[in-house]
Amino acid sequence: AQDSAIGFKDEMQSQGQSVDFDWRGTSAWEQDFKKTSLGGDDINYVDEVDIQWYTGHGSANSFTFKSSVDDTSIVPNDAQWGDLDLEWLNLESCQVLRDTTGTLDHLGRWGPTFDGLHLLNGFHTNAFCITGGTGRRFAEYLFPETFLFVTLRNPLTVQQAWASMANDLEPAGVRWRSMSAIRDDGVMNFGDHYWGQGNVGPDIGANERIGWASISGLT
Repeated sequence: AQDSAIGFKDEMQSQGQSVDFDWRGTSAWEQDFKKTSLGGDDINYVDEVDIQWYTGHGSANSFTFKSSVDDTSIVPNDAQWGDLDLEWLNLESCQVLRDTTGTLDHLGRWGPTFDGLHLLNGFHTNAFCITGGTGRRFAEYLFPETFLFVTLRNPLTVQQAWASMANDLEPAGVRWRSMSAIRDDGVMNFGDHYWGQGNVGPDIGANERIGWASISGLT
C-alpha cells in the first residue's frame, strides 16, 4: 500500500506536478474526504486538488481509515466531490464500485457524490497490493513515454491509465471500474486526459446531470 502512494507521488512530482498533501496511516482522516455540510474538511484536502490517490480497505458501501477523525469510514452520503476542484478520484481499495445485484447499483450508491467530479476510478472485485505498488504505473500512463526526444507512447486518458495499470499489475480475475456523471446533453468524462496532456471534459454539476455511467474490464 505504501509503495502505491509513494510511486504515485514520486511520478507526479517528476512530471512537474506539486503535491499538496500526503497523509498516511492514522494521519489520513475520514474528515478530509467529507463534505463541509456534515462538518468535513474536503475543501482543504480531497476537493482542493485536481487528482487524488487513495489506498486502503473498502467495501461496496465505504472505504475506511485507521483514524477515527471524524469516524473510520466514508460512505456515499458523506461525500460531495468536485464542487470546489477535484476532477479525478482514484480508489485502490476492494469492491467500492462493486455491482452487488447485477443492476449497476454502484451508480445509485456513488453517483450522488458527483458534483463536478469527472471520474471515480475503483474496483468491482478485491484489489491487491503488489511489490512496487500500482500508483507509479498509473501516473506514468498519464504522461507520454519518451526516449531521446522521441515519443514512444502518447499520454493515455485517465480512464485508460487506470485500466492499463490494472491490466498490467493486478492478478487475473480482478475487475476494474471507472464511473462518470452524464450531463443533460449526453456529455461524459471518460475521454479526459490529465491537465496539459490532451482534452479535458467539463465539470458536470449536480444540477445538470441526468445520470451516471461506468466502464469496467477484467484483468
